[in-house]
Amino acid sequence: VMGYDSSDSNTIGYCKSGDIPSFKLHKSNSSEIIDLVSDQIPEWNNNQAYLLSLSGLEYPYEAKLHHAYPNPFNPSTTIEYEVPEEGMFINLSIYDLRGRIVAELVNEYQFGTFDSYKVVWNAKDFSSGVYFIRLQANQNVQTQKIMLIK
Repeated sequence: VMGYDSSDSNTIGYCKSGDIPSFKLHKSNSSEIIDLVSDQIPEWNNNQAYLLSLSGLEYPYEAKLHHAYPNPFNPSTTIEYEVPEEGMFINLSIYDLRGRIVAELVNEYQFGTFDSYKVVWNAKDFSSGVYFIRLQANQNVQTQKIMLIK
């Protein structure tokens, strides 16, 4: 937190003695702004240092496949999923109605983040029909039906 220094005009508008600062996290990939909170934020005093614990964000507890969007789609859809804090090996693949793999989008170890992972599947070279997204995170497997309409 920056404080107002009356001898420097560049600090006009910064915290002054008696103000209570607020903290926000700007998630650059989604432009989402999250308020971070604490019951320990004191009034601002110039030339003071404070150690605070802020909360407002939580890592996911387990891998989770979100609904693809748009669905139905033409020709591409966005697949969003979460990875827990400790990370894990992720395989994200697309299957046809016969159970054959038609696209492998992710096949690597990924670390957990506050943000969801997003992968775009461009199916311009595939025929219309029903497909399945399969997210395998270690031993956990989740599937979702999607429909390509041309």
